[in-house]
Amino acid sequence: MFQAYPGGKKTDTLLLPGVDLYFANGVFVSTDNGIGWNLSRRDDLQFGPRLWAQLKRKASASPRLAGTADIGARLEKGAFLNYAPYEFLLVQSSVRYGSGVRGDGLLGEVGLTAGAPLGAHGTLALTLGSTWANQAYRQSYFGLDEGAAQRSNRSPWQMQSGLQDTSLAISGEYHLDADWRLSGQWIRARLQGDAARSPVTESATQNLLSLTLWRRFK
Repeated sequence: MFQAYPGGKKTDTLLLPGVDLYFANGVFVSTDNGIGWNLSRRDDLQFGPRLWAQLKRKASASPRLAGTADIGARLEKGAFLNYAPYEFLLVQSSVRYGSGVRGDGLLGEVGLTAGAPLGAHGTLALTLGSTWANQAYRQSYFGLDEGAAQRSNRSPWQMQSGLQDTSLAISGEYHLDADWRLSGQWIRARLQGDAARSPVTESATQNLLSLTLWRRFK
């Protein structure tokens, strides 16, 4: 379950098969983590290139989007760097380029995750995160240029690069047996600055809820 579009109030529900493949050379293909290559051989460090799918946005999804452009589905190019200084603590970061109307949107993300065992078969984790976005990304999803504003009888709304959102996430995993496990995550993000005040924003609070049933094949 996720917001119908960035800044939207309505939520959509999508059912997808989960894929989580990790190879000995570091290559991975995952519905959770995208397609990438972990170049590190250390247990406490991960880094490398990654591709990430960005869902499309239809301008007809809400009256607030009147005069804005449709944005097709994108395959963002980027990189990730994760470091675990302690067994219970993980610092995560990534950059992603390729979203927005012209494919020149840039996002930078950083998060701090603390985890703990939940009984003998489960784990529970809490993540605090923040996202920075360039002007191209913010203008594509939250701005109204002069032409679009005139067509929809609205005032222009120009965005600048800056802090996009802050978020809190709770995630958990439970092993049902040796091969089956259930995982879930709830993310609550708060849009910041001009994005929160944008005329296309219905709700400055954004939510994402995911549940996945995994089966390991040996």
